[in-house]
Amino acid sequence: MQGFDMVVRGYDREQVDAWVQNPVGKPDFTVVLRGYDRHQVDAFLQWAVTELRGLGR
Repeated sequence: MQGFDMVVRGYDREQVDAWVQNPVGKPDFTVVLRGYDRHQVDAFLQWAVTELRGLGR
C-alpha cells in the first residue's frame, strides 16, 4: 500500500494514456500527491508507468 493518495485532475483517459506511452514534456493533466514522500512516489510512478505500458501492448 502506498503511503500517499494520488488524485488526477482534468482526467481524460486518452490524454493520460498518450502521455504514458510517450512521457515527453508536461502532461495535460495534474497529479496531486498527498502525504508526499519522494522515494515512495518515485518508486510507485516507475512501477505504474511500467504497468500501464504493459497494458497498452
